[in-house]
Amino acid sequence: MSSSPDETQGSGTPDPAASAGNTTSSQTTPSWDDIIDLSNKSLENKPPSATEITRPPGEASKETCKNILLKIQQVSKSKNIGDVTVSVSILLQKGATSPKTAGNQKSSWGSTTIDVEMIRNACKVNSVTVRQFARGMKDIVANQMRSLGNFGAKGNLSRKASLEIENMTTEEEIWASDFQTYNPNCPARVKKWLVKNFESRFSKE
Repeated sequence: MSSSPDETQGSGTPDPAASAGNTTSSQTTPSWDDIIDLSNKSLENKPPSATEITRPPGEASKETCKNILLKIQQVSKSKNIGDVTVSVSILLQKGATSPKTAGNQKSSWGSTTIDVEMIRNACKVNSVTVRQFARGMKDIVANQMRSLGNFGAKGNLSRKASLEIENMTTEEEIWASDFQTYNPNCPARVKKWLVKNFESRFSKE
């Protein structure tokens, strides 16, 4: 699943007339389910060649995630919320949760291009951190990266995890992201490593 450091782009040029959910009515906004359905349709347009932590993390609600995606759509002037969602998922997977990630790192899908700074600003407007937003999107991101195949991205901690997890599978690499630590759907070996990594970062010397 290779991609350039600053930009991930789907292949081909989309047909605006054939793109589902292109324009949001000024009188209505899509529901959360509509957004997920439209992002899945965007994926179809370009087919791709266990330890538990009891403390609940901050996690953005579906409504908040929807509002963030709609804000990003507005700022990016995209006509397709599905393309926005795919682009956001790619950036979250590549490390947009980290303050060290450059704000101008971009992701393009279909006719939509967004950058990390758009995600940060939309999260700020909705009073959540990028990581809380990513947790709210955690299953969506994993499912979309799996569907994207070679157009997708490995988890932002996959390289580090592979040093300790022997013979990591492609599926495990997808889940090795810093916002999947609390996800019960995360593969056992990866979840165990994520918990260990989380605890080592915050443990006192």
